[in-house]
Amino acid sequence: DSRAYIVNDGIKSVTKDHSYVQLLIDNGKITKDEAEAHPDKNIITRAVGIEHVVDVEIDIVDINDNDKLLICTDGLNGYVPDADILKIIKEYGDSSTEKLVETANNAGGRDNVTVVIMSADVQGE
Repeated sequence: DSRAYIVNDGIKSVTKDHSYVQLLIDNGKITKDEAEAHPDKNIITRAVGIEHVVDVEIDIVDINDNDKLLICTDGLNGYVPDADILKIIKEYGDSSTEKLVETANNAGGRDNVTVVIMSADVQGE
């Protein structure tokens, strides 16, 4: 129930949810808009600690100098729209993690909220 985003002038999810509702979207049964209010949106299909072997998904993404990598639990992205997350990161910069958690809690966050933001520094490759 966590996501990773690349944030720059925009915000783009670079992970895919491992959930029942995501499977419905992938199979064309529901739309992304319908998924937002789906009664089973909290059912996950993969979790660490459930099985002895974890099916790990690995992907490589391009990161540029001005990009930030945001990793968060659904306690954030489940309560704060992506556009608002982007706006807060642009406005609050290095202290945006605190503001994001506060915003999620004020939006009725009933789930744990974890937010990590890392700045890219690819000059020193």
